[in-house]
Amino acid sequence: MTLWLTTCLLADALAVAAQSLLARHAASGDVRAARLVAERCLALGLGLGGLAALLLAALRCAHRASLNSARLLSCPRDAWRGCRRALASPH
Repeated sequence: MTLWLTTCLLADALAVAAQSLLARHAASGDVRAARLVAERCLALGLGLGGLAALLLAALRCAHRASLNSARLLSCPRDAWRGCRRALASPH
C-alpha cells in the first residue's frame, strides 16, 4: 500500500510540474521549450513506469521464493510461541 501511494504521489508531482512548465512556455509562445518539456516528461514517465514494473516483478518472484521455504513459514509460528511464553511467565 505504501509503495503504491508513493508511486501515485510521485506521478502527481511530475504531472503538476510538467503542467506548470508547459503552461509557462505555451503562454510565452516558446513552442520549442514546451515540446522539450513534454518529451522529457514522457521519457521520465516511461522510465519510471518501466522501473516500477521491474520492481513489482522482482518483488513477486521474491515472494514466491519465500513461500517455498519451510523455515520462513515457521517463523511466525515460532514468534507467536515466544510471545505466548513471555506473556504467561510471571515477572
